[in-house]
Amino acid sequence: LTASPRAVVSHATAAALHGLWLPAGLEPLVHLTVPGGADDVRHGTRTHGSGLAPRHVVELDGIPVTSPARTAIDVARGRSLPDALLVLDSVARLELRALARTQREQRLPEVRDRATGCARDLLVEAYEAERTWPGTAILRAAIPRVDAASESAFESWSRGQMLVNALPAPALEPDDGDAFAHPVFGQALMALRRMTPAGRDAAVRTLAGAVSRVPDGYQAARLAVVCGTAVE
Repeated sequence: LTASPRAVVSHATAAALHGLWLPAGLEPLVHLTVPGGADDVRHGTRTHGSGLAPRHVVELDGIPVTSPARTAIDVARGRSLPDALLVLDSVARLELRALARTQREQRLPEVRDRATGCARDLLVEAYEAERTWPGTAILRAAIPRVDAASESAFESWSRGQMLVNALPAPALEPDDGDAFAHPVFGQALMALRRMTPAGRDAAVRTLAGAVSRVPDGYQAARLAVVCGTAVE
């Protein structure tokens, strides 16, 4: 980090280092936070001059990086609910892996609930440091909906889309490996079928128009098939 001895890897760059899920369409820039510095973009690096408490900095291979919770808050701030939920849920997944070593343990409801609670606490604490900053309203809506049971970026994103379009939020369950059989798809289909024709058509158009923004285009296409089936 030659930009400044106070520079800390942050935002999307830190998210990639932590293995957090990221929404599509992010700028291909290296992000650094330099407390007290000036916001700047040059030579492929975006510098953020925002405040940064020492408790929100960790080291990865000797490199100072914003903590997973602070990183997720920085990335989610100002984004749509689906995109914000996508990155915030991945903090809960990190907590889940820290609490349980095996996939079998990670599927236990009590372990997932504990991981969800820990992640929400960490995210709230990180949010409090930024609560007066622009774009934080979405965090107040998204953090209470964080769920460690979400098993993929697409699952979190699609759950956010259901919330935005006033569809019933799915009850997350372990994935059996078949994306078409996953509860997110089945419950979305049932919810769409229960809506009035006008509301259903509007929801399907909105979801279908948004699938191109999902990180995994193949799974997005599956959601489009499900949505299309709902109005046949």
